[in-house]
Amino acid sequence: MSTPVLARSTRLTRQAFHFRHDVGRDTADHMVVVRVVLPPPFPGHRE
Repeated sequence: MSTPVLARSTRLTRQAFHFRHDVGRDTADHMVVVRVVLPPPFPGHRE
C-alpha cells in the first residue's frame, strides 16, 4: 500500500524539481528586484 504513495511522492518531487529548474533564473531575477525594491533591514536586524 505504501508503494503507490511512494511513487506519487517521487513523481511530485520530480515535477517540483523540473519546475524549479525551469524557473530558476526568473526566480533569481525576481528576488534581485525584490531585494532592490524593499527597504534595507531594520536597525539591529543584521549585526
